Amino acid sequence: MEIKSLSIDMQQTFGKRLLLPRYKKLFEKINPEQIETDFMLIGIPASFEGNKLLAGISYYAFSIAKKLHLGLPAEFGIRKTPQNSIAQSWFNRDKKEHVFRHLGVQYGRNRVFSTVGRLAAHMRGEADTFGTSHIMNIPLHEILHCDLFDKIGKKYSYWHMKWDNVINKKFSKIDISPFEAEINDKIGTYGTTDAIELHAVYWAKEICRALNSNFGLKYNPFETPKIKLSSLLREFIDKITQADYKGAVAVSKQAKKLQKSAQV
Repeated sequence: MEIKSLSIDMQQTFGKRLLLPRYKKLFEKINPEQIETDFMLIGIPASFEGNKLLAGISYYAFSIAKKLHLGLPAEFGIRKTPQNSIAQSWFNRDKKEHVFRHLGVQYGRNRVFSTVGRLAAHMRGEADTFGTSHIMNIPLHEILHCDLFDKIGKKYSYWHMKWDNVINKKFSKIDISPFEAEINDKIGTYGTTDAIELHAVYWAKEICRALNSNFGLKYNPFETPKIKLSSLLREFIDKITQADYKGAVAVSKQAKKLQKSAQV
């Protein structure tokens, strides 16, 4: 079967299997201690506990995020995570008023992958959930959370004192039900969790599609996204990406109204 006869997602999954030996060689050259030092030199505490894979995907993801001008995490590490999740973004509130920092990416201690092969096998099983089997999806997903939280923090300067109000009771409560079918079909089932996860799942998928075999960017996915979405879902995601709560709510209401009209 020729690769060109496969769907885009199938091409990516099949292609990544062919690239696995290349990826293994890339990560064999990784020096976790050196990467920790490099991060420390730019003011980012990092601890990978000798894990070449985590150090490598963090390094590449950070480089990708920097080129895309995303809000960068202030820390990388391995810690115990809620419900033994593979990774999560996290933050520390600063005691000073209107100051927010220490947004970081942490990998779950009980779910750490030590080889590219194991991570790749895991990601193949998560392709329907997260929309891609690319091994860079995990760190990019969490960095995208950091980026959005940073934008929200700057827009709502008081939020570090009222995290629940701004995130859990606002952005995470935006009604995404009008878009669920399209999200499941075109993005990934985890994107239907809430607007925050939709943002990370969608853009991580777009970025992964834009990467070459060396984890370099072939194009800027924010300027030329490749996933074809309806105009309203595209607008909804754009509003979330801009941390525009009221705008996202308005688009959601518009989509729901149109759905009801179509059912009459």
